[in-house]
Amino acid sequence: MLKSAAIMLNGELYKHAIKDEYVICADGGYDNCVGLGITPNVIVGDFDSIGDNYDKSIKTVRFSQEKDQTDGELALRYAANVGYRCVSIYGADGGRLDHIIGNVALLHQAKNMGIRAVIKTNLCDMYLANSNFELEVEVGDIISIVPFSEVVHIIDMDGLKYPLNDASLQKGTTIGISNIAVARRINIAIDEGEAFIFRIFS
Repeated sequence: MLKSAAIMLNGELYKHAIKDEYVICADGGYDNCVGLGITPNVIVGDFDSIGDNYDKSIKTVRFSQEKDQTDGELALRYAANVGYRCVSIYGADGGRLDHIIGNVALLHQAKNMGIRAVIKTNLCDMYLANSNFELEVEVGDIISIVPFSEVVHIIDMDGLKYPLNDASLQKGTTIGISNIAVARRINIAIDEGEAFIFRIFS
């Protein structure tokens, strides 16, 4: 199994156990670490949200406030630079909508870096897929497929109540919303485009 790093953003507090072996805090995400009783391995960002309110024994990587990336993107790039190819992103939801959309885009950034990434929230897990996608789920979980590219072509899928076989999903359409898992493992085979895959817990 690949070693996994957690990236802690400053959105909604994640209420479940975090099992990643390495924790990268993106600036104000430090408050979420405190709320969960977690000491991050490193704090990355411009420190405009956290200020001096942090444990000074923690390693820090500081950037200018006049920068071209969000603190979340800087944290993702840090994870890649220290060798992680599996990342869980927490605190991506809640707060400003532009930040939420930017956080979702981190899945695309991660894919381009060769990193397997998931956004984990209290209600769902979110992935970006552009090839064969397999996932262990619970029967009854809601599975939604939302095109990220202009067109997503699905060859076939297994383990879902409403199969889409040889189907082209156009960006902006909603046909892939609210499918239902009927098996403990689902498979979605994509041969064109990229799609967000949501697992909403039953």
